[in-house]
Amino acid sequence: IVRYQHHFKKIKHIAFATDLSLTDIDVLQSLASFAKFTDAQITLVHIGPKNSHEANVKNFMTAMSGKINYPHIYYRKMVSTHVMEEITGLDENNTYDLLVMVHRYKGFWEELFNQSNTQKMATQISLPLLVYPFPTQSLPVF
Repeated sequence: IVRYQHHFKKIKHIAFATDLSLTDIDVLQSLASFAKFTDAQITLVHIGPKNSHEANVKNFMTAMSGKINYPHIYYRKMVSTHVMEEITGLDENNTYDLLVMVHRYKGFWEELFNQSNTQKMATQISLPLLVYPFPTQSLPVF
């Protein structure tokens, strides 16, 4: 999703907002194949409370390093319980050229009454937003 008033520039910094689900590793692999064309830096942005599970971070990073061979992947933890405010802050700081999120499908009732973070960001963000659907049969390789 790209706003019509957005001025295109070379993608150098990509923010991947992740909850560190192991299923995001396949998305990251696809994203790394995209980023290699411009040698872009990918920052894994994990937003959670102060005492969130560090074991999840370690498991994710270990699994990722065994599967993805891309040297410009970094991790950034943001301490907050307000995910949407922090993601919006990524846009306002002008640090990133692209925001990547995974849209996880929800059940009928949850979809009816609760808009997802990805859907909210699609209406609020000025950065280009790349959305990967989950689950999916296959992910793009660039």
